[in-house]
Amino acid sequence: MRLYTLQQAEVYHLLSSQGHYQASWDKIIFSRPPHTAYRWMTEQMELRGINCLGFPPVWAWAQTPSRDDINALLGLCWREEKNWKFLTLECPKDLVLLSSYNYWCMRFFEET
Repeated sequence: MRLYTLQQAEVYHLLSSQGHYQASWDKIIFSRPPHTAYRWMTEQMELRGINCLGFPPVWAWAQTPSRDDINALLGLCWREEKNWKFLTLECPKDLVLLSSYNYWCMRFFEET
């Protein structure tokens, strides 16, 4: 399944050199511990048979996002820092959980 994500340059370099990447709880931006929304998403994935092995999920879109989509998620920092890479990924469909961004946001903003 083709997915699209915006990641820091270091993720791109890891993917290029190692061929895989696992997110890390201490690298999650725009969220503070205990990362309630991300932990909720991980639980939802595991309920559906996707074993995250204790790692947080990687955020991606199922279709090419517009600039408005990206701005809504990351604000303008992704353009200002110039340290972001837009990646197109091929992922096994059985490791993908398509979800409602609006519902996830409700969980996310419960943290703040």
